[in-house]
Amino acid sequence: METYERLITGNPEYEFIGVFADQGISGYCESRPQFQRMMEKARAGEIDLIITKSISRFARNTVTVLKFARELKELGVGIFFEEQNINTLSGDGEMMIAVLASFAQEESRSMSENNKWSIRKKFERGEVMITTARFLGYDKNEYGDLIVNRKEAEIVSLTFDLYLLNVGSSRIGELLDYMA
Repeated sequence: METYERLITGNPEYEFIGVFADQGISGYCESRPQFQRMMEKARAGEIDLIITKSISRFARNTVTVLKFARELKELGVGIFFEEQNINTLSGDGEMMIAVLASFAQEESRSMSENNKWSIRKKFERGEVMITTARFLGYDKNEYGDLIVNRKEAEIVSLTFDLYLLNVGSSRIGELLDYMA
């Protein structure tokens, strides 16, 4: 993000409006608040060029990329995809975006399929796929098997007993905080 801010503020022909980055959110635009904020600013006439690293950073679905690229083009707003060296306001920009966006979409789908395959294979081998980082009462041994963490198991047991006694969750939380 700092790189793009420096790039834009360092060019006297540009006016820096902001960086619109949705950290840790998938490339599907409808669920990205910063992407939506960027689109609102473009619709309001506050943006005339969007600079992004790559098509896949803009969106990972071909239809979505084309939908927003066309809307922005109608508004007179260009998108410059640095990695692919494409400007949507150029003559062949839309065709190139369609081709490259389909590659980005396929890459995303392929990664998802690979993850699903890996999980299926682990299940077939009987491997436990539980992260114990936020899993109270158990740890993993050197073989990846779950083992009871006695100290944490006592907390789980106490919490369960309090719940059975109709103690509310906020009260249980207060008690656990007090005990910590």
